[in-house]
Amino acid sequence: VDWAVWKKADVWGLNESIGTSIDASTDQGFGSSVAFLDSGQYLLAGAPGEGKVYFYKKGTNGKYTSTSLTAAALSAQGVGFGTTITASDSGYFAVGNPTTSTNTGAVYIYKRTGDTVALINTFTGSGTGVSFGQSISFSKDGLWLYVGAPGAGTGGRVYAYGLNSSAFYVVGATGYIDASDSASGDNFGYSVSCSSDGAQVLIGAPYHDTGATDNGAVYIYDRSIESFIGTGSATTQT
Repeated sequence: VDWAVWKKADVWGLNESIGTSIDASTDQGFGSSVAFLDSGQYLLAGAPGEGKVYFYKKGTNGKYTSTSLTAAALSAQGVGFGTTITASDSGYFAVGNPTTSTNTGAVYIYKRTGDTVALINTFTGSGTGVSFGQSISFSKDGLWLYVGAPGAGTGGRVYAYGLNSSAFYVVGATGYIDASDSASGDNFGYSVSCSSDGAQVLIGAPYHDTGATDNGAVYIYDRSIESFIGTGSATTQT
């Protein structure tokens, strides 16, 4: 089984499994990233080893079948494309390639209309080694996108983007969030997750030192307030 879809009844049971037997290749990494688009009507699966994102559509029988969208639009950005994926319920989704251009990184934002996909915006990292796109998170309404770059700045950054009409723009004076207690090597932005309306965002810094070396930290932000909520493992977090 290369990848599986699970469905909740009274208990979790296997709904179907999906592989890439049609164009299987060594080290393609199919399933390295996955996301449901538009309330589960579509399914995306990344294969960064070959630089592709596979696109599946849900049928009337509840099963997913591949579509022609796995074509040039979703396979033209090079090896590493598909390392991360995030999707909304409004047709917008984003694909990260944190390894492109010597780990500068890039994120590609797409819009699905019917069974066609269009590239809306491309954002890239600020320099070599920042790994822009290592983590990405879309709000459910598709109006907000957060992108982690754990190698940027002092100890990592998360960039914020908003939707204006049909294009995305950088939010705020700097366009990014960084921790007030950031230190080199923290990897702030290694993980990111935003709320359904994008008003709050969780950011992980797994190598931040708080009481012990590399025990990690998690931060929560809203429009104006930063609050440190926990560090370390599940047994030592506060």
